[in-house]
Amino acid sequence: MTTTFTMQQCREELLKNASGEQKIRITSFSSFFKVNQPAHLVVLLFVVYFWSIITNDSPKDLSSSPFLNLIYLASFAFHFGAQIWMTFVSGIILFLTVPRHTFGLVQEQLFPRYFLLNTALSFITVNTFLQRINIWAEQTQMVLLCVCFFSELITWLYLVPPILSILQGTGGEDSKRANQCPLHGPLKKCFKRLHNVAAVANIIAIACNTLHLYHLANQLSTIAK
Repeated sequence: MTTTFTMQQCREELLKNASGEQKIRITSFSSFFKVNQPAHLVVLLFVVYFWSIITNDSPKDLSSSPFLNLIYLASFAFHFGAQIWMTFVSGIILFLTVPRHTFGLVQEQLFPRYFLLNTALSFITVNTFLQRINIWAEQTQMVLLCVCFFSELITWLYLVPPILSILQGTGGEDSKRANQCPLHGPLKKCFKRLHNVAAVANIIAIACNTLHLYHLANQLSTIAK
């Protein structure tokens, strides 16, 4: 028989097992996930901002400044490098070499910083890209960069907080308190479900950046000819 397990049950069980500072942090994270008004507002503001740029019919100076090109290339390079390192190097090595409890503690520190960094770098990349090109001549690349940005923004705002709530509330998968929790199994399922969705969003962002990198390589080939 399959047990239905909601985020509300996650929150209640975490608060039951937590105490002191952990309970304060769990309450704030869970309330943010439950209400979501700040997240909705942030997403809406970015949608309006990018829509205003895309629908702006004023002519652009396509001979963009070297400084703008520098910011664009640097933000894209740092972003793509961080994605590759965290996803295919650091994450795999940590998962295979450290205990799960330690891995959970590391994730607790890295997850919010990783997605915040990626969101910031992705915003800089897509913003400078839209400022320096003819948008309607680069529609595919515009869509790719926007999908990349919003996938990471949504992950940071909607998925990271409940993931942190579970990690902080259980104190790690192998802790005594977590193993004694009557809902430890459903908590693990809840965590894996959220973690898998975040992983899919991360892969989508990497795929978008990879296709954009291929676009840049084609541009270099055209210049070389």
